[in-house]
Amino acid sequence: MKKHALLLFSLFIFTYILQAQPWKVHGPLKVSENGHYLEHTDGTGFFWLGCTAWMLARLAPQDVDRYLLDRKNKGFTIIQFTSTNMGRANYRGEQPFVGKGPPWDKVGLNETYWKH
Repeated sequence: MKKHALLLFSLFIFTYILQAQPWKVHGPLKVSENGHYLEHTDGTGFFWLGCTAWMLARLAPQDVDRYLLDRKNKGFTIIQFTSTNMGRANYRGEQPFVGKGPPWDKVGLNETYWKH
């Protein structure tokens, strides 16, 4: 259940940035009772119109803003991306993790990377 909730949160965080805050009218998203689709808490359906920006973290903040505004203006409801950049550095050359594993308990988050 926690993995499912984390996945939903990760995928939909940009949904609400891109739209006019529909959760204020219809409530947050949830998985439908039958588990086959997403809906708001009031039962209003959610249409997934996604754009894939897998390397979004490689862009500088002003480029991310421009990209998100463009997608909002085109009606996208979801932006799918990899938060870890598929092992590549972000626009400042920072890696998402510090340390080396195994053992994996020696690996941690690089806080400066995640602030972007």
